[in-house]
Amino acid sequence: MKKALVLIIVGCVTLVGWASPEVGDFVMYTFKRTLPNGTVLNGNYRNEIITVTDTEVISKVTITSPEIGTIEQTELFLRESIMSKTQIAHILTHCEARGGIPSQIVVEGGSFTTCQFSVDNGIIWIGMVPFGYVKGALFGDDGSFKFEVSNYRFGNR
Repeated sequence: MKKALVLIIVGCVTLVGWASPEVGDFVMYTFKRTLPNGTVLNGNYRNEIITVTDTEVISKVTITSPEIGTIEQTELFLRESIMSKTQIAHILTHCEARGGIPSQIVVEGGSFTTCQFSVDNGIIWIGMVPFGYVKGALFGDDGSFKFEVSNYRFGNR
């Protein structure tokens, strides 16, 4: 079950974007995962860029939850699959033209200007945080997954 949970969480939070992350970029989310049988898993998900090459990005993912303990692993991404600040800004500037709804939301990690998108299985809010995802509510046959930013940093500043 732990491995399946990690795959679901990583798949939900690390959605596809575009290029140019920096070592030290990190985002932390609080999450609530509700399984079809009603079991609820609460926790924190942290994703930090630890290596960037011309073509790849390696991040360290740490998931902590009272129900499953702590899970750490590294993830390999194509560099072009991670949103840059420039690309996030473009999405925010052209939100309606891209089919989104401009919105201002407040989550544990702060107040954000976002672009809200309906996706096949829920809603996501894109904003100026590493990886671009400020908040999400996703639903499917395997239950629901809700997350929101609780902390973040661009670079090693």
